[in-house]
Amino acid sequence: MLLTNRLKKYIIIVLLFLEAVMDIRVVGESIFDIESDCILYFVDNAFTNKDTLELVEQCGNRILNTFSKISSIPTGDLKIVPAFDLKADYIILSVIPKSIENDEDRHFLKEIFYKIMENFEKYEFNTLAVDIKRLNDSYGKKHCDIFKECLRNLDMDIVIFLCK
Repeated sequence: MLLTNRLKKYIIIVLLFLEAVMDIRVVGESIFDIESDCILYFVDNAFTNKDTLELVEQCGNRILNTFSKISSIPTGDLKIVPAFDLKADYIILSVIPKSIENDEDRHFLKEIFYKIMENFEKYEFNTLAVDIKRLNDSYGKKHCDIFKECLRNLDMDIVIFLCK
């Protein structure tokens, strides 16, 4: 049975009143063009990789002052910084392991993703944008699969944009 768009919207509204509903939307837009409370961006410890340069190009040079104040981020940690010239309000910078070799690495990565979502909830963000394609290209399919698994296990009332 095909549902009309109006009926789909009504069902979503009813579900919102019943329990927390995570709304995951796969979009073709760039992570930098999404209007959201924050974007999740993975960087290396010292902000030296090419992905960090792309972030600087998009945010403007003011983010360099933030990087110099932070200096570095240990693997497994995160920092929440202003998004400056982006449409988002904040950027969650996180450092994750480059490879997943065993169950310990997998568990560690899950802990990082859950820590990110705990902070997301702590700061009462409602929308998050994640460049799932860049996560896959820079880190690999295992990282994406673990991230998606963590999302499925969360019970939060948020909208997540997975950018391709």
